Amino acid sequence: MNTRPLLTLPSSANKSNTAPSLKTKDVVTPSIPKNVSSAKTTSKPNSSNFKDNKEASKPSLSKKELRSLQIKAAVEKRIAAYNEHFRIFSKQYPKCFLVQPRPIAVGIDKLLFAEQEGKPVEEMSSKRTIRQFLFWYTASKEYKEALKVDASRIDLQGNEVEKVTLEQLNPALKTPL
Repeated sequence: MNTRPLLTLPSSANKSNTAPSLKTKDVVTPSIPKNVSSAKTTSKPNSSNFKDNKEASKPSLSKKELRSLQIKAAVEKRIAAYNEHFRIFSKQYPKCFLVQPRPIAVGIDKLLFAEQEGKPVEEMSSKRTIRQFLFWYTASKEYKEALKVDASRIDLQGNEVEKVTLEQLNPALKTPL
């Protein structure tokens, strides 16, 4: 029989009001105050001991359900990050990053990297952040709909710089969303 405690209950000697802490899953052994006899108790713990223990009241999930929840949380996190970065970049470059996207210039990432170097540290975005934002921006359904042969590409200021070619169009449309 394993005698490691599942819960550590506060003793009346130190009179602390701390919540029980989870130790193991085997046996519950409450601490006994010094003024009580040292006889072993075999009673089960009171169900009120488990009120604050959220793990005890959680329904168990299958691995598939748990993985599904993890994926959903990760997607929501990415969407929130994209929306935040879109807000920042559309504020900095209102004629380039639009709600109804237009094709952006090839190599715009390098222009963004160069512009970030001249900014104060508080306003800078990392290269990774820029790359991630551009990936999601150009992978959107709306961007791909705007990406047509001979459509004008724009730079950071919204100026037309070149046209979309067929060679550029084919790989861009194959990128999965």
